[in-house]
Amino acid sequence: MLDVIARINNEPFHASEARPVSIGDFVWIPPHSTYVLPGSKIGDGCILLPDTKVAGMVIPPFCLVGGNPAQILAKLPLPKALQDLVGEDRYKQYREEHKALKLHGGRRSGALACRQLGASPKRHPPGEVGTVRSSV
Repeated sequence: MLDVIARINNEPFHASEARPVSIGDFVWIPPHSTYVLPGSKIGDGCILLPDTKVAGMVIPPFCLVGGNPAQILAKLPLPKALQDLVGEDRYKQYREEHKALKLHGGRRSGALACRQLGASPKRHPPGEVGTVRSSV
């Protein structure tokens, strides 16, 4: 049984049944339509798109997340100014987790992320890395 339901019904439950939620620093979660369910861990600096359902997954720092169920759509940039704010050790940890993250959607996921953000992807020859250009 989910620990939330047990607590609502005032039923006894064991600590081993609890599934805590962890939300990092600098995270943006839109109100009213985004759900973070028990057992989820959202890393620092993540942006969740509206209507995202995060169910028991671990999201690395500085990622764009969307969908139901949630998917990592893109890696967000790590600005140098962030190093002064969070410290060198924490910044290195972000960079290592970014390098280890492999996006499985390829070009499609980047284009999807652009559409959901209201931007248009910049076209590049195959094999080159593209950037997102705002349509506003």
